[in-house]
Amino acid sequence: MKIDLVNDAISNPSQFDNQQERYRAEALFAQNETKADAATMLLYHRKFLSAKQMNCLGECYFEGYGVSVDYNEAVSLFKKASELGDSNAMYNMGMSHLKGLGSWQDYYSAYEWFRKSADLGNGYAMIRIGDMYRRDQRSVFQIDTDTVIKWYQMAIDHGASCTPGIGFGPEPNFMYDKIWYLKMAEEGKSDAMFKIGYNYVNGFGGVKKDEELAQYWLKKAANLGNAKAMDLLKKL
Repeated sequence: MKIDLVNDAISNPSQFDNQQERYRAEALFAQNETKADAATMLLYHRKFLSAKQMNCLGECYFEGYGVSVDYNEAVSLFKKASELGDSNAMYNMGMSHLKGLGSWQDYYSAYEWFRKSADLGNGYAMIRIGDMYRRDQRSVFQIDTDTVIKWYQMAIDHGASCTPGIGFGPEPNFMYDKIWYLKMAEEGKSDAMFKIGYNYVNGFGGVKKDEELAQYWLKKAANLGNAKAMDLLKKL
């Protein structure tokens, strides 16, 4: 039945714009369990989609939410949305070039799209630019730790968390995680202090086990009333 609805939406798009339904599709897309429903609605109204909605439909095609995976169709939608100024679509264009999915693999083109997205304030694009200077992308970018940290700090300032979720977004990386948690800890966030201490207890997050540092961060969190930190301290 679901496939029939999708096929009908593809073959018989609405001739009339229903803005309310398009906005409802955006809301459905924001929830993992209803992305497939969003795809059906976006397909039905695809003649009238905004840039943001085109990007959402592109992500449906890329991930297979409610439709068959089609990288070429996804990139076509990302490109149209990018031309209309959607920074997330620009980010996704960068990812398509970075991964070689729906576009030719080209690190320079990926960088250019990430930079366009970052210039519009997209923190996750900033993470990707930092990543490109952190890793040897077939010698295209020279590894530069100072530049990496600069872009990561900018990403944090623009609200990009260490567990991003934009489409096929950045995989969490330990270097960014550490900078992000330290920034949050400096702002007095006890959960960040707990996470830093927890990582030092277990040797997670790209750090070695260090009981002294673990106790330092867990005590800071506990002093702010963090129950998880209090419990973990009792076990050390």
